[in-house]
Amino acid sequence: MYLSSDNTSRVAPLAVKKMKKQRIIKLKRFKIAYFPIPKCACTSLKLLCYYLEGKHKFPIKKIKLQRKFKFLFYPKFIFHPKIVTENDVHDFWGYQREEINPYLLAEYFKFTVVRDPVKRFISAYKNRILFHQDIKNSKFVKVNIQELGLQEYPEVNFFVQNLKEYMKLSRQIDIHFSSQSNHLMNDLGFYDFVCPIEDMENLRSKLSQIVGTKIDIPKTQTGGSPITLKDLTEESLSKLIEFYAEDYELLQDYYSVDVIKAEFERVRNL
Repeated sequence: MYLSSDNTSRVAPLAVKKMKKQRIIKLKRFKIAYFPIPKCACTSLKLLCYYLEGKHKFPIKKIKLQRKFKFLFYPKFIFHPKIVTENDVHDFWGYQREEINPYLLAEYFKFTVVRDPVKRFISAYKNRILFHQDIKNSKFVKVNIQELGLQEYPEVNFFVQNLKEYMKLSRQIDIHFSSQSNHLMNDLGFYDFVCPIEDMENLRSKLSQIVGTKIDIPKTQTGGSPITLKDLTEESLSKLIEFYAEDYELLQDYYSVDVIKAEFERVRNL
């Protein structure tokens, strides 16, 4: 059993309403189970898990051979050098989902990080669309956007209005803009700690206590233009609230529609 800081035992729920396959990173040495959600400090925490697993930092800026699939007269693999970036940590941990058995994780400290759904969307738009340019860098998307009347460099409100269409065209966009509920168990009581992204210092403290030494959580994926809540129109805000309605329901103890609406009104009137 995982023992909380007040020395009370915490047992995994006897049943989770619906078993879901989830991405999970298990650090067996420390009995830590992290459930990553894109655009919720995901890269930072995967880098931390890599460090805790092997006691050395992820080899950013080193050269690795990347395997790519090519068709000539017959399919084959070719290798070419690639500079390792922090994004490669996602490949290290993989993308496979596995069925979660609460009993097998009873002794683990199970945690995840969540975020206000609208603010998470804005973060994803800045980082994935403007900085990483997921639309421009996908040949498949570039070929199809013209037929669908979409844009290669969509303004944020245009992107909101056509979010579902963009998600259908790009796996990267679908991953980073899909609902947090797709990455979470139906019952948040399954987790020992659901950490709002604003409370990362608390998470750092808890993990430091478990591993027995002070740790730092690196801050990554900050690139992108300074788009804010103020740049959304009322129509876009309403559409996002509707799109992420399931998230607001699941995360009602952490984030609410009323709060994001009030903040929108406040920043718009500055």
